[in-house]
Amino acid sequence: MKELVIVIPGLGSNMVRNRIEAIVRRWERPNRPVQIFNSNWSSNESFDQKLSRLIKQVDGYKGAKISVVAFSAGGALATSLLDRSSNISKVILISSKIKGSNTIGVKYQKRASALIDAVKASENSIARLPASKKEKIICLKPIFDEVVPKKDMCFEGVETKLTPFLFHVPSIAIALLFQVKRLLKD
Repeated sequence: MKELVIVIPGLGSNMVRNRIEAIVRRWERPNRPVQIFNSNWSSNESFDQKLSRLIKQVDGYKGAKISVVAFSAGGALATSLLDRSSNISKVILISSKIKGSNTIGVKYQKRASALIDAVKASENSIARLPASKKEKIICLKPIFDEVVPKKDMCFEGVETKLTPFLFHVPSIAIALLFQVKRLLKD
């Protein structure tokens, strides 16, 4: 295997997992399988446990060119993964909550106890990332997002692209369907 794509979903992804799988399978090539990481946001698993499982999954593919596609809350895991792993060649963040841990509402805190720790870790990772790792990130953000403020999606030093759509879930779907496959080729 020369390449691998790991997809890191957000909070509501378990409800539409079959749809996500159908979309991301379109990105597969003979030498580029796609794996969906089970974020399991609604479990009692801590952020550190999630990140540890993710690092173990990535470390199992030494020598492969690994691209990470993360959306919504999954972006916080992806940012922390990039900070801790040298195996990552590209990270595509889609409408991702990677900053603003102090603005996470009670509703989301109750739904995913690891979310605040994930975003705090992402904020710390962003502060540590050297320019060489920031250059690996492509941030896709919509025209408007009612769930994740646009200021919490990207940071200085990363490539930012517009997803020409409105609202959180539809923008993620549009990016997964029409933008990511092309970005994986670059």
